[in-house]
Amino acid sequence: MAGAGGSQVRHLSDAFGTQAGPKLWSKLNYIARPLVDCRILGSIAAREPHLRNCKISLVPSRPKTALEAKYVVGISKAWERLGLGSIPKAVVCKLDPFNRRFEKACVKTVSLHAEMQLVMHYEERCAPRPTLDYFGCSKRTCLLCETFLGELPSPIATRGRHGVCYPAWAVPRSNPDAVEVAVERLEKNLVARIRGFLNDLMHPRQKIIAANVIQSDMVSEFSHLTLEEWRQREQDVRLFKNKQTIQHKDKLIV
Repeated sequence: MAGAGGSQVRHLSDAFGTQAGPKLWSKLNYIARPLVDCRILGSIAAREPHLRNCKISLVPSRPKTALEAKYVVGISKAWERLGLGSIPKAVVCKLDPFNRRFEKACVKTVSLHAEMQLVMHYEERCAPRPTLDYFGCSKRTCLLCETFLGELPSPIATRGRHGVCYPAWAVPRSNPDAVEVAVERLEKNLVARIRGFLNDLMHPRQKIIAANVIQSDMVSEFSHLTLEEWRQREQDVRLFKNKQTIQHKDKLIV
């Protein structure tokens, strides 16, 4: 597939130029993705009769959100709020050049990630809660979404994570208690991570860091537990189909 894609890009580049060709190919792929998804859903529905009555519902995008004014602070104030004490002079010199950029990033309005939009959609009772605590997304979950989903009273699983932490991420102010609880737990989790990271910087030690994975591909990477569950499901499906086949043969004999 990669070779075929490269060939198509070259054809488009020859026809529309080296700048427009790759951009056009990217846009065509973007348009093609939902079509491919629909074909996959159709294939699943054809194999699994109990899914044939499923409906696709669009979730309206929520407006962009931003931090409240009380949370927009300078980088030195942010350091103090982490409970790390006074900033060492050596660190002050390194932080000062980033202070303006830090404050600018804090006031920026951001769009909610897909996982967060789904959480708010269900927690605010815009739709019945799903029967499975699982969100299926085309991309793997970022660090903040993964941590937040795991801190909900009923944790939500995803296809995996890529581990990247984006600055443009937010949770809108909301009434549901479940969201407030998850936000508080996320805050404690992040503070602990930041303290650990800064401690490692000040007191270097040998540490093995797991590499992040790519955000999206056609095959999910399963944990050991999930893989076992997947195998069990496959076995259950095979047993069910074998049972149906035997029952069908018995009816033909009768």
